[in-house]
Order: sequence, then C-alpha cells, then structure tokens
Amino acid sequence: MEKQRTKALLMAWKKYCKEKKQDKALIAEGKPPKHHQYIEATLGTRPDGKKDLGTWWIRITGLAYPYEDGEYIVKIVAPKDYPFKPPKYYFQTPNGLYTPHENCCINIGSYHADQYRAVLGMLGFANQLIGAMLQWKTIGSGISLVKTSEEKKMELAEASRHYNRDKYPEIVSLFET
Repeated sequence: MEKQRTKALLMAWKKYCKEKKQDKALIAEGKPPKHHQYIEATLGTRPDGKKDLGTWWIRITGLAYPYEDGEYIVKIVAPKDYPFKPPKYYFQTPNGLYTPHENCCINIGSYHADQYRAVLGMLGFANQLIGAMLQWKTIGSGISLVKTSEEKKMELAEASRHYNRDKYPEIVSLFET
C-alpha cells in the first residue's frame, strides 16, 4: 500500500507543479491564473531533511470579503492508506470559520469518508475549504466549525500575516523563497 500512496502523492505533486508553471505563464501575459488562483503549496520536511510527500503546506490568499488581505496557512496530511482514504486538513491561521489545529470538517473529508473522491487529489480538497470560506453565511454546523461575525473574520484577516510570521516563520519562509 505504501507504493500506491507514494505514487499517488508524487503524481499529485507533479500535477500541481505543472499547473503552477502554467499559471505563472498566464500571469506573465497579464491573464488570470487558470488552476490555482488562491493556493500556493509546498511540501513538508521530514526529520532527516528530505521532502515529505505526505505532508503539504498550503497558503491561501486573495479571497474576497470578509477575508480580504488575509493569509491562511493549512497543513494537509495524507493518511497511510491515501489515496483510498481522504487527507486531513488543519488550518494553522485563525480565520473565524475553522478551528485552528483541528481536523477540518468538509463534506468529502475524513468525517465524511463515504463521500470521498480520490480524483480531487490533495488540492481539490483545499478548494473545498476555500468554497466553504467564501460561502460561510450558508454553512451549517459541523466538527471544527465556529460561528463568528463578519467583523471578527475581517479582524482575523487583517492580523493573519503578522500572526503567521510570528507563529510559523519557518513555514512562511517556504513560500517566500
């Protein structure tokens, strides 16, 4: 099963890199990105210093009101039986919708594994998180979901970059190299 996991994760990473390269070319031409408008990704690092395909860090930026100017770091962890089981998502940055450091409840994630679709890949789930953030007014209740006002979401968005640089400088630096 480890070979299947590694192969699936490697394919997902290569796909992201290819799409990111295409997006950069579009931006250079003055066009909007096609694939990852709000997401940047980087791989985690194992204790031995090698890249860890099973841990991805993403940075979400460019969202609309009330998350304008916000920067949200999310840790994605692929389980040992990925791609047969969904990855888990942990917001690191307070955002007013998802509880930081707790597995996020999304309709196709680990809390709803019966609805999991491996075809979405690692970043497809991240897009689900973004969708929920943008539709926060219509979100019901769920595990790790919090209800906050628009004002609180705006306050957290404004503080998010400083928060990330204070709490996670090593992760932020991965995106800024």
